[in-house]
Amino acid sequence: MELGVVSLVIGQRLLTETISTTTHGIYTILGRPAFNMYSLDKIINQLDLTYKLKSIEAVLEEICIDNIDSNALKIIIESVHEMIKLIHDDLHKIEKIILEHGKKWFSGYRSIDMETQVIDLRLHTQLLDTRYDLLLKTLSIRRKK
Repeated sequence: MELGVVSLVIGQRLLTETISTTTHGIYTILGRPAFNMYSLDKIINQLDLTYKLKSIEAVLEEICIDNIDSNALKIIIESVHEMIKLIHDDLHKIEKIILEHGKKWFSGYRSIDMETQVIDLRLHTQLLDTRYDLLLKTLSIRRKK
């Protein structure tokens, strides 16, 4: 193997492990009681976030072994990873807002303001969908060769 191919293999495996770690962080956040409140569970279900992440993880585990020589795939995988990190950050911000809200006096009578974070979460999930679709299209082109 050439040095470039070896570094690409190591980079892709590391990237796949990083994506896996980030998605498990997301699963942990989504499993916390705060996300069963404030209609967040409905939003998460509408975004179908858990299924998307599991699907992406499964595909990435397969392609990183089979297609180690593709620079295009590396760029697309990195962009998918970037969106997963942003989704993780969005969920972490929402969780922080919920926890801070719970500390306020009469929090049960107050509304919680997390509209901006939910909009960001929806946007990042939509971008993840687009990038995942691009990944699948790129894979299908490579398989036709």
